[in-house]
Amino acid sequence: MAQQRGEMAGKRKVHTAAFKARVAPAPLKGDRTVNELAGQFDVHPTLIHAWKEQLLAGAEAISTRPSSSSRSVGSRWNWSGSKKR
Repeated sequence: MAQQRGEMAGKRKVHTAAFKARVAPAPLKGDRTVNELAGQFDVHPTLIHAWKEQLLAGAEAISTRPSSSSRSVGSRWNWSGSKKR
């Protein structure tokens, strides 16, 4: 049966967040290439690159965002260490 123009060969795979969380840090270890990892996890290498970038962007956002506890402490205390009245 021949494919008609505009039809996809198959359905796209839907990867769970848990799967992405397992794959994304793998290239950061540096023990295998992205192509080797793509073969191991049966995904395209560009997906691994994209998930790795999302992981790094998320980690950067966490490290640069002030925590809610530090904001509340800073609002109650002045820089000399005594409590505001």
